[in-house]
Amino acid sequence: MRITLSNLIFDTFEEGTSVLTKIEPIMKATDFAGTLQRPPTFLFAWGSINYLKCFVESTDIKYTMFLPDGTPVRAVVSITLHEVDETE
Repeated sequence: MRITLSNLIFDTFEEGTSVLTKIEPIMKATDFAGTLQRPPTFLFAWGSINYLKCFVESTDIKYTMFLPDGTPVRAVVSITLHEVDETE
């Protein structure tokens, strides 16, 4: 099973800091690509319900707002999660 979460908005404009600090964990979740390492696994939960054990199959990040000095302060993120077989 795959789940795609689309148009997740991360915004640090009011803080005046880079949005990269907020989305860095998502970007790191796909660092395994191109290596022989097993991807890290995560538990996708919403509220008190655990839906599935998964790995991050892909991400798409678009930066949509910047400070005058070029610091990105808003990003729209889509992430696809792929279920991990519990028997492995």
